[in-house]
Amino acid sequence: MTKKQQRITCTRPHTQSTFVLSRTQLQLLQLTAIFGFLTAQQIDRLYQILTLNDKGFSSSTLARWSAPRKGLLTSKTKAHHNMYTLTTWMQQWLIDQALLTPQMIGLRSRNIHNLLLNEAVINGLFMTYQDIHSTPQKSHDFFTGFGMIAYQHALLTPTGTKDAILQKEVAFLTAPLEESLKVTNYIPKWLHGLDLRTFNSQINRSFQDNLQADFRPDALLSRSQDHLRIYVELDNRTETNYVLVDKFANYIEYAQTHPTEQVNLLMIFNDGSVRNTGITKYRPPITKITALMRASIVQQMHDQQTPIFLAYEHTKNLRIFLSPLKDSWVDFRDLLLAQPLRSMCHATITNWGKHFNQQLKLAIGANHPTRRYQLYTYPAQFIQPNTTRRGPVMRMILGQEHLLDTMITFKMAEQHQQKHPVIVIYPQRVQTVNAVLDSKAVNYYLESLVEYMFTVPAFIQVNPNYSWQQPTVKVLSSSRSTEAHAVPISTKQFS
Repeated sequence: MTKKQQRITCTRPHTQSTFVLSRTQLQLLQLTAIFGFLTAQQIDRLYQILTLNDKGFSSSTLARWSAPRKGLLTSKTKAHHNMYTLTTWMQQWLIDQALLTPQMIGLRSRNIHNLLLNEAVINGLFMTYQDIHSTPQKSHDFFTGFGMIAYQHALLTPTGTKDAILQKEVAFLTAPLEESLKVTNYIPKWLHGLDLRTFNSQINRSFQDNLQADFRPDALLSRSQDHLRIYVELDNRTETNYVLVDKFANYIEYAQTHPTEQVNLLMIFNDGSVRNTGITKYRPPITKITALMRASIVQQMHDQQTPIFLAYEHTKNLRIFLSPLKDSWVDFRDLLLAQPLRSMCHATITNWGKHFNQQLKLAIGANHPTRRYQLYTYPAQFIQPNTTRRGPVMRMILGQEHLLDTMITFKMAEQHQQKHPVIVIYPQRVQTVNAVLDSKAVNYYLESLVEYMFTVPAFIQVNPNYSWQQPTVKVLSSSRSTEAHAVPISTKQFS
């Protein structure tokens, strides 16, 4: 299939500045309207998703688009970041061409909080596209990376929509330009049902009504095909732990009053990956996140009768992710593709076993969960092939790097590690991701540990930097859970 390079011409009133816009450029303008504003880096990432290549948006074109009094974008600098938004006349031109509606325009102020919010969502979309694009099994051409994401989701879930997605992609490539960018229910067709508008726009809530509401997410990503809903809360490190954990209670109550909705909360924390005047150095807020996890165990719901972690356990239609900004892409990726956690972790075990099957095997038993925090816990043993030597039975947790379930399950299992050693298995990723675990109870001597001891909590995390020379696991240091180092597994301890 080949993309039809159709173009359309628009003229700015008064100055008579003329712009010849391609299909991809018009898509980028639609996204700029939906997000409210974009930085140059965010424009580059969205452009790469739209064009399926790693070449960013032309800097000369961006300069012409944002020329004072002549362009179709206005720019504003905040904390050393240039933020670009559509001019009023360009918004109206897109509306006149039926490529935009007033309900699609993101009324987000150009400030640091909203900048970080856009960064989290766009980086999540970009890295999801990159994760799929890096795999070799691409048998179809796609119009945009959004079509690729929709198709990969259909492959991983039994929705039966992958053929329909391919038909839409073919239609996009062959349809006239205006038809291919047509808007249906406030969403451009080429987004395949993915709604990126503001939360207020999606639920048709006014700004004044939002100020008086108790439930006010910073953002919402939704998708019509599978009723996906990703609520986003962003903390610029300005809110107390009590206030943040109280938000857990708000979402628990919301999920309990909406039992048919699968609620996914991404609570994202500024880690300095995007510099601003408040935080100028990159540092994953692991201590902050683990403090929130511990607070969820002791803090009560609004009825002052139930600990939050117990209320969360019984709210089966809610998942909470606590994410550093830079690494939050894995949570967007896992939710957008809807790949089951078990299959992702078993892929890690399978790949790990292929390399070490002559030296070491990981035998996994069946689990019989009776509660939420046992759902992904299995008995397991390290076994030396062709021998009777094996390690003790461990408590193996299939985990996700930022999922609150994994943190609480690990915390509960860690208390009994002398009787049942703990090991956490994470999904295989395209790059290293900071895993958030509470390591407060781990002893100081781990810093000098040279061989894996079965009384030490550990985890297997496979990524492109993983060394396959010998079977190793990561162990947690005593001070911070990100301070982990790989140590070989000692077969001397096998009975």
